[in-house]
Amino acid sequence: MRLTSSDLYESSFFHSQGARLAEVWSDKSRESKVIFTFEGDNDLGELQKSYHRGTATVNLADYRHSLEALKDAMFRILRSENHDRRMRNERRNNQKVG
Repeated sequence: MRLTSSDLYESSFFHSQGARLAEVWSDKSRESKVIFTFEGDNDLGELQKSYHRGTATVNLADYRHSLEALKDAMFRILRSENHDRRMRNERRNNQKVG
């Protein structure tokens, strides 16, 4: 099963429960929006329901590790996106001058 989420905390919960992070990507239509895609053998739908019902339980050390790992991935994507945006702007500005 595959599941996507733009919620960092929900995504950290899935990751801490053993869901495999398949992709991290930036939603180009919404600035600074990162989407996490997970795959897992376990029922991600049930994990999502327990998270939203407030009945989910976690090992806090695992959750913290997952949160840190996903934040690192998110900021890598955002830094890359910002770098690309700066480079496009510089090229555009250089074309106007030249």
